[in-house]
Amino acid sequence: MARGRQRPLIGVTGPDRRGWALRGFTHLAVRRAGGRPVAITPRRRPPLDRLAGLVVAGGADVDPALYGQPNLACRRLDPPRDKLEGELLAWAVRARRPVLGICRGMHLLNVVLGGTLHQEASAEYPGFQPTRGLRRKVTLRRPVHVIKRGWVAELLGTGRKVHLVNSLHHQAVAEVGPALEAVAVDEQGMVQALELAKKDVFTVGVQWHPELMPHAKEQMAFFRALVGACRMVDAK
Repeated sequence: MARGRQRPLIGVTGPDRRGWALRGFTHLAVRRAGGRPVAITPRRRPPLDRLAGLVVAGGADVDPALYGQPNLACRRLDPPRDKLEGELLAWAVRARRPVLGICRGMHLLNVVLGGTLHQEASAEYPGFQPTRGLRRKVTLRRPVHVIKRGWVAELLGTGRKVHLVNSLHHQAVAEVGPALEAVAVDEQGMVQALELAKKDVFTVGVQWHPELMPHAKEQMAFFRALVGACRMVDAK
């Protein structure tokens, strides 16, 4: 088998404790897409030169100190994870490694590249209510509209089509980092997907959790696109 067709090694970040459900679904999605996931936590760091790409998964709120604000509404912080994932994202962008940021991962990607967050989305978007309860988090869907061409548009399509996604967050992107652009929003204008403005390497952040929608081909397409981009890295 040619090197470029082998399963590329893709780092999947997470906390040292808890987070097993999101990690399990994300690892499964990466495997189904043809990648080889490896867990990365503050206590478990593989050599960077082995990684073809990176998934920064959901979880704890990003520390507001990282974008110059006092903590007003963050419910759970994980400074060691912030440090690890911030370093990994900076490395991936610098080294031109493909990245998929999911929920918290999108938030941190935005912060690392100079953006800010709304600590409580409902304060900025009065019609937004964080989803409560496990059943509703798994089943409730919110509409998303793709507003710019790019990687997300290629995977989901543009135009008037409405995409229904899950919603497990209470924070949101505020100022978009200078190197990024918002490419999808919800019905209230809240950012739902970010991409690098310069389309030279697959770098996408989504507000929802595609790994928790394994039955949806268009959601699994995000992992296929990541793995495809990682194969190109491996083939060089």
